[in-house]
Amino acid sequence: MRGSPLFLASYTLSRATVVRAAPQNRSFSDNENRGLRIEGRELHLPSSIPYPRSSAFRLTRLVFLLFLCPPATRAQDLDVVRELQVLKQKVEKLEGSLEELRRENQELKSKIASPSGKPAKEEPGPKALEVGGQIRVRPEARGNADLSNSVNDRDDFVGQRVRFHARARLRETVSAFVQFQDSRLWGFESSTVSNDANTDLHQAYVQVDRFPGSVSLRAGRQELIYGAERLVGAFGWDTVGRSFDALKWVYAPRGWSLDLFAARVQDRRSTRRADGDQELYGAYAKLFGQHPRWKTEVYGFYLRDGLRAPGELPGRKARATRVLTLGTRNTGQWPSGFQLEAEWAGQAGNRGPDSHRALALAARFGKTFPDVRLTPRFGFEYDFATGDDDPVDGRSGEFINLFPTNHTHYGYMDLLGWRNLHDFRLEASLAPRPAWSFQMDYHRFLLSERRGPWRNAAGSILGFDPTGRSGTDVGQEVDLTLSFPLRENLKLLGGYSFFLPGRFARLTRGADPSQFGYLQALVDF
Repeated sequence: MRGSPLFLASYTLSRATVVRAAPQNRSFSDNENRGLRIEGRELHLPSSIPYPRSSAFRLTRLVFLLFLCPPATRAQDLDVVRELQVLKQKVEKLEGSLEELRRENQELKSKIASPSGKPAKEEPGPKALEVGGQIRVRPEARGNADLSNSVNDRDDFVGQRVRFHARARLRETVSAFVQFQDSRLWGFESSTVSNDANTDLHQAYVQVDRFPGSVSLRAGRQELIYGAERLVGAFGWDTVGRSFDALKWVYAPRGWSLDLFAARVQDRRSTRRADGDQELYGAYAKLFGQHPRWKTEVYGFYLRDGLRAPGELPGRKARATRVLTLGTRNTGQWPSGFQLEAEWAGQAGNRGPDSHRALALAARFGKTFPDVRLTPRFGFEYDFATGDDDPVDGRSGEFINLFPTNHTHYGYMDLLGWRNLHDFRLEASLAPRPAWSFQMDYHRFLLSERRGPWRNAAGSILGFDPTGRSGTDVGQEVDLTLSFPLRENLKLLGGYSFFLPGRFARLTRGADPSQFGYLQALVDF
């Protein structure tokens, strides 16, 4: 019977049960009793098998004996039942005590106390340092920028940008980030031994997390990127890019987040460049809601520009600009491949001595076919922004584009921005291989106000007819882009764009088409 499978299975079960209830196992010595007498019979357990003396084991052993020994009397059965109940109560008591010890042990681990009972002073942990960088080289060529073949204004250059960053974690909740940048155009220095001032501090800030709880604080020079960067972005396409000297406070509990920031864009008083500083204040909230694929963003930006500007009416005193922008943005993406984005923004305030009211909106939707060869995607986008319908009435109606990244929204040739605009966009893309993308975009550009100016992405005037006789047709643009990884850390981006001027562009600027091409190599390390 000692070698039977039933005995070995019972013994294995008792061992597995006792490990959790009583970790301190021990074995009987040779002089300890190894027998158990029931109804005058003595059952001997094998002396070579160690087993723990615990309540759980005795409970298992009694159950085992009940199955192997001859039937007992009713009184003996009752005795065995009582013993089983007592052992069960002891086991439950031991399990409760063990759980209490585990809880106390966890509390001691999470709270280190000094001899006086007060929390001990936190010791600084080991410093963690992360370094990295980026090198970007992009030759560009633009032909016939003035839309007139009578003047040879072909422009080609090679832009290069090098960034190097270091992030140090000083404590568990305190970190510092520094990013240096060198931006230059090949051959623009006076000689090969000159050293022009092309290097600058792109970012440098200190961040404190859990300040307290779900709050973080970041102070210093930093990039500000919100939404699709239609109003505030880092302008990464540019060789220099954009960063702000700002203080940013972030509260991010579960399900939503809120950013508050204050940035000084230009300090004109200290530098004596003008009589007032330019500052930007903002609040940006993200609401994730119950649906994981739908996100709502609500924001407000306040631009305070101390540079005194004249108004539309002569004789009025120049004043600073104060403009408040309120808006909302919604994005959604569904498993079926549909994507949706909608953004609306309204502005109020004063632009110099003129009152200012303006509106802008953007709507974009598309459909991706992930199960189809080459993963095609098709989409449509409409962008609108008000212009100034009367340039001499003392009221400003042209939407102020703030500090955006316009390049990816209104044509890669950067001929328009989010102001005085109707933009109808068709887009199609293919993925020949994983991480590859070939995209074609078609834009149809119109002015929303015929008496308002045509401005490019940077805000410079390209065409203006205050009479409105030139109409609103700016033109059409086609953009072709191909991006793919050449190596693990090396990505290539190539593009070609073509602009065909419409009636307004022909009458105010030129009648000939313009072209733009580039090839970019980007290395991250």
